Amino acid sequence: MLQYYYLDGDKKAVGPYKEEEIRTFLASGMLKEDSLAAVAGTDTWKTIGELLAASGGISREAAPIGRCPKCKQEIVSVEAPALCPHCHREIHPEENSNLWNNFLYCLRHYADFKGRATRSEFWGFYLFMYLFSFALGMLGQLVVGFGMSEELMQQAIIMQDAGVPITQRMAAMMAYYGNPLMLAVLFVNFLYTLAILIPLLAVTIRRLHDSNHGAYGVWFSLAAMVQMMISMVCCILLNGNGFILSLAIFSFSFLEYLVLGLYLFIMLLLPGKRGANKYGPSMLYPHG
Repeated sequence: MLQYYYLDGDKKAVGPYKEEEIRTFLASGMLKEDSLAAVAGTDTWKTIGELLAASGGISREAAPIGRCPKCKQEIVSVEAPALCPHCHREIHPEENSNLWNNFLYCLRHYADFKGRATRSEFWGFYLFMYLFSFALGMLGQLVVGFGMSEELMQQAIIMQDAGVPITQRMAAMMAYYGNPLMLAVLFVNFLYTLAILIPLLAVTIRRLHDSNHGAYGVWFSLAAMVQMMISMVCCILLNGNGFILSLAIFSFSFLEYLVLGLYLFIMLLLPGKRGANKYGPSMLYPHG
């Protein structure tokens, strides 16, 4: 695909830009058809109108495709641009980006809860997030030893069958996790989880925006997960009626989490809404 440089007001070459970006600049009034430009790799300067005519001309008229989710300005374009022509901030990954570039885009916009995300952007992020999680897990097993977890599990079963109090069982578990290598592995995994959590939430919410849905399902799922974890801890620590109540709350939270998770999974699989919606322009179908 051809790329172009154009001359700014100080006669300095600016670029390179893709053809659709040049068309966007034309539509927004930033450039004019008589502005001078050159194809990247050449030194022949012509008007933008001549260059575009040589490449097939303007096949479609520029039209409003929605508002930039960052600056809220109306975008008038032939195609959905990667950069907003007004604030020049990224609003989508580059066209035809691969899954790895989509993952990097999500990391660059780690706390961006505005705008929309295509299915390719969303699943590209999830793919590499889980690949890195798997690699960290395997590294931890190699460092600590595959047999230690199994040995700990067997000890826990024996102690439980022998009626050893919960406090002694937890002390034995803490002694295991007090191993310096295990602490290092847990710390690295904790840092990774902390670092990936916000971009994970951000791209999930942007993906829901793409199909014109809000983020309520994400927040309800998180609340159900926290409730489930708290009730699980209570099941371990409490006895008698407290244990029964905690088990009931855990069962309800688990069912709630499954239902919300299934709902979210279906919503994340839906195609994006064609054309603009209240969350911004569509990358794939800017004109509907």
